Amino acid sequence: METLQSLVTGLMSTLNTYTVHECVASVCENILKFTEADRCVIYLMEKGSDELFSGAYATRGGGYAPEKFVKVGTGIAGWVAARGAPLILDAAGADPRFLEEWPLNGEAPPLNASVIAVPLISFDSFVGVVEVVRTQGEGFRKSLITDLQPLANIAGLAIPRETDDGFARLAEVCIRFLEEKDRYTHGHSIRVMKYSLMIAEGVGLPHSQMEELRLCALLHDIGKVIIKDSLLGKPGRLTSKELQTIRMHPTIGFNIVEKISKTLSRKIRSHHERFDGNGYPDRLQGDNIPLASRIICVADTLDAITSDRPYRPARGIDVAIEEIKKHTNTQFDPALVEALLKANAEGRLHLVRV
Repeated sequence: METLQSLVTGLMSTLNTYTVHECVASVCENILKFTEADRCVIYLMEKGSDELFSGAYATRGGGYAPEKFVKVGTGIAGWVAARGAPLILDAAGADPRFLEEWPLNGEAPPLNASVIAVPLISFDSFVGVVEVVRTQGEGFRKSLITDLQPLANIAGLAIPRETDDGFARLAEVCIRFLEEKDRYTHGHSIRVMKYSLMIAEGVGLPHSQMEELRLCALLHDIGKVIIKDSLLGKPGRLTSKELQTIRMHPTIGFNIVEKISKTLSRKIRSHHERFDGNGYPDRLQGDNIPLASRIICVADTLDAITSDRPYRPARGIDVAIEEIKKHTNTQFDPALVEALLKANAEGRLHLVRV
């Protein structure tokens, strides 16, 4: 978990100073450490071609290799690229796909190697392959594919940095990393983002503020990155201490995002404040709570009620509407509840599937 947290916060805080190569290389080094492997290569898709090239290469001993190209369908990386599916091999030295990729830096292929390779996905698009090799010792456990995929997705943030919407793509990658491993939270932040934008349209939020709201909603739960999965997914009632730990996530999110934007971080910090001043962490009240935070609070509750949770199954949208109405002027801004009710009455409110 320390490696994962370091990877996310480190890449986010240095986003403006990394070159694409440095960013991918940093991910490569962290994946090497995380998997306790001997070699890690990140292959990136060459634009306008059917080839992958080795965008980053790292070994336990610190060695590097010259750039290498692999055709889609050739070698392990090419196999993963062609199918968009992960691959794990225990006796890779006898597999022709493994031999097709050697030599990377002149050495003979290790016959007893174990390999795990996963597709690198960014914003729902294939951009490359992460390939990890262990040359001796035990093979990789199959569950590592699940652990490695979110890390591979983080590597995708280096690709869209050359476009204008790199920050939004970064947010997308980070929350996918956070939520992919848990079926109860999978897609939560994307749904909250879409509900937030719908509510914002209902109150006439200026277009210039919509993008910031989108980013805040996507990143609102990023603070949960360092809270144990066993606690987030606990099926029973939380103890007082456990609840206190969960309630730290807005502050943790604030600390992470503040390194990029103080404006965004303040709004993320306040998304669990209540309109009556009884929320957390700062007990802000009414208009002292940022509008984006008030919007996310309503959207977050809507998604929480209509999604499966460890302690109860999903409930319908009508139940969610009634619950939100019940807490108007206490938990929620009445103007935002009115916008939600109007959208529902006009048939514009639909449950989002991700």
